[in-house]
Amino acid sequence: MEGAQLETSPLEVCLSNLIGIDISSINETEISKSGANNLQLMLNSIWSDLSKENTKDGIVVSLPSKQEILLPRAYPLPTKKEKTRWEKFAELKGIKKRKRSRMVYDPITDDFVPRWGRNSIKKIQKKHNEAIIEIKGNMDENKDPREAINLKRDMMINKQRLRELKNKMNSSKNKNNPKSDEFALGIGNLKDTNIKRSKTQVKELFDRVSLSTASYGRRDKALPDEDRTTNKVKKAKKILDIKSENEKYKSIYSKILKQNFNL
Repeated sequence: MEGAQLETSPLEVCLSNLIGIDISSINETEISKSGANNLQLMLNSIWSDLSKENTKDGIVVSLPSKQEILLPRAYPLPTKKEKTRWEKFAELKGIKKRKRSRMVYDPITDDFVPRWGRNSIKKIQKKHNEAIIEIKGNMDENKDPREAINLKRDMMINKQRLRELKNKMNSSKNKNNPKSDEFALGIGNLKDTNIKRSKTQVKELFDRVSLSTASYGRRDKALPDEDRTTNKVKKAKKILDIKSENEKYKSIYSKILKQNFNL
């Protein structure tokens, strides 16, 4: 648009994302003209406001890192990862993860060997320690004792993997729980689940909570349109037979005589 006079427009420019927003109302016949005008305004701001640099490919500019117009995320925010049992224990005890060197000294070979992998210190020590194995009384002489040692080691590895799997299952949140009435009247947190209580269950839960105080809900503040008739608890009258009533009166009479005797 050389030689053409640019029109001023309420153009909001974000040079970091190369975005220009014009909120002014235009007609269909003025779309191409307004678009060319706004594009030229953006190019002018790029070459005038940003620092230029001569390279072998030509003159280039560096776009700013600050965003004037924030773009929405393409994906939702990542959920917070739950800590495992070991991470909680380490945080409680103050155990910090420290980086270990890859090479360690091995007194058997008198040299530095890898900590893990091929020809690691564990494999060298295993080969050295299992060169001669004592056959104890409960071991079969016709079988290789190394097989029993390897089997025991594999069992320990499988147990550790099972513990890790249990930790992952405990730490992960099951968001696809099926709708169930199990523990529907509990006071647990159902915020992150799909379980919903019905009106009857909510009313029953409210009645149960209102009776959990020392006054059985009689001294609690009444809610609007609350029916207190259902919250009244009637104590059942204890009916005594003749024998128990006679024993009760005798015990009272003996207590009175004992008090008079002490006086």
